[in-house]
Amino acid sequence: MLHFLQKIAIALLVCCCISRPANAQKKVVLEMMRCYSTSGPSMKYLLDSNRQQVILQQLYTSLLKEHDFQLTDTAQIPVILLSPADLQKNIPIQFYSADTSLLHLYIDCKETDPLTFFSGDTAYLNDSLLARRSLNIIQLSYFLLNYKKQLIEENELVISFTHKETASIGIPFNRFYADGMQQILSTTASGFIESIKVGIQYLFNPNNSSSLIELKVPPVYFYNNFITPETYQSSKTILPGFQINTWQYQAPEGVQIIRNGEQVLQGVKIEGKKMPEFPGWLFDSLSLLKDSRINNFICLQRESRNVLQDVTYQTRLVGSLVQSAPNVVGFLPINKKINCLLRDKDTLAVFSINPQPNRKDSSYLWLNQCYNGTEPSSIFTLDSGPNPFLLITKLEINGELLKQPFSIRMKGTGYIWKEIYLQGEQVMLIMGKDKPERILINNKSLSTNTIQQLLLIAHSITYSIQNRLSELPQ
Repeated sequence: MLHFLQKIAIALLVCCCISRPANAQKKVVLEMMRCYSTSGPSMKYLLDSNRQQVILQQLYTSLLKEHDFQLTDTAQIPVILLSPADLQKNIPIQFYSADTSLLHLYIDCKETDPLTFFSGDTAYLNDSLLARRSLNIIQLSYFLLNYKKQLIEENELVISFTHKETASIGIPFNRFYADGMQQILSTTASGFIESIKVGIQYLFNPNNSSSLIELKVPPVYFYNNFITPETYQSSKTILPGFQINTWQYQAPEGVQIIRNGEQVLQGVKIEGKKMPEFPGWLFDSLSLLKDSRINNFICLQRESRNVLQDVTYQTRLVGSLVQSAPNVVGFLPINKKINCLLRDKDTLAVFSINPQPNRKDSSYLWLNQCYNGTEPSSIFTLDSGPNPFLLITKLEINGELLKQPFSIRMKGTGYIWKEIYLQGEQVMLIMGKDKPERILINNKSLSTNTIQQLLLIAHSITYSIQNRLSELPQ
């Protein structure tokens, strides 16, 4: 009899242990996710129903694992996009269920630029490297209330975005590069959603002591009509590395290390006097210009050295000085074939620089669409209406490199996009203003020397034209 009673007692104890967690488990309703960005349209990623499921699944898992809470609704996230005016208002807390056993969850997601964040938060003022490498800041926080609207739990996490290396290329989604509007995205839709997913893991983990985490995210680009999937797949992408005055990249014939010297300003023809360092054909070409008698002509010289090949290059750009603003003198190149690239003392290339080309362009950016720079399947539409933007050639170089005709078309603000043609064929696409940050080689038969020489011409010119001069040559 006693043995039978012991069995019954054990069975009742097991039933209690099984039923107690179920009875004690709290249910949570996600009332609102309030979102705001000071820099761009990234919060529109959160309106996509498929990407909401990624976040909801992680939120469900984290609440259950870390707090033994059950999320009641995993169908969608009630996202509200706030405006600057909304931030000044007190948002009313409204519960749509009379169930007093429910807990009510609010999540805030705010994006801000690193300069604003780090200058305003004294906790991170000493970490200048962190601020320098940060692309954007996400401030993620949550508030958990009971039925009396009393705060029972809260937490905050800061996420700093930095770019990871990917073999992608394009024009970064920064409206400033297109139509002058300061509106940027720091990563793709997938990169953003995955970051929020990781953030939720940290945010709801009671054992997490980190208030800030860094996440590497893929870069995002404007969708365009000039890099097709076929072009990308049949080409080779080079991602150079940079240090002070030095850059290196992996070429078909091995690693190349290029060291840039300082830019030197020299007079070519000052007050009608010819300088002896320059060849006679240069002065003959200048004399054909209508304003040759009233203008002083200068030369911007920049040396670059291929360290491993022990070869020195020099670009010589001839032009005149113009007053672009008070106390600012700019360089205006001359649209004649009087500029050159030298290797030691040998002239490799002679070319003209046209700062006002009249070319009919057909390259478009879609300002309402972004993607990862490689796959059309990654396209995310930020606004429903099509918004094509014509990418105009703002500067064009034409000449001969070792007797082969070449041209370079520079597009976008700061000449961020460069298209290089050799013997009429597009052989290279380059992203980068004064340095080649990403290079797409369309013609894989190009030699390392040819690639290098074309890069030096393109970026020496960009550097020189954008560089502001403060004094005339003596």
